[in-house]
Amino acid sequence: YTQVLDAIVWFLQTKFVAAPSCKIYDLGCSTGALLHGVLKAFEEHQGMSYVGVDASHAMLTRLQNDIGVVGRVSLLQHDLNNSFVMTAANAVVFQ
Repeated sequence: YTQVLDAIVWFLQTKFVAAPSCKIYDLGCSTGALLHGVLKAFEEHQGMSYVGVDASHAMLTRLQNDIGVVGRVSLLQHDLNNSFVMTAANAVVFQ
């Protein structure tokens, strides 16, 4: 699992680190395993934003407590069995 996450982060960094902005949606983000790698890879990239989506309030609360306040990270509680609108995504990851 860690190798898969590392490969996803590597791909995102390779494709978007030079872009002036990058918006990544992580569907089914759970406790943020992908987010930690993304934040590290895009540490110097101020144009990167991340939207984590998960149905579980408990998972999102745990993730929020873990990362604290990060201005470029948004968390959305939503059941992915129902549709929702994504805006201007550069990448969508579904775990």
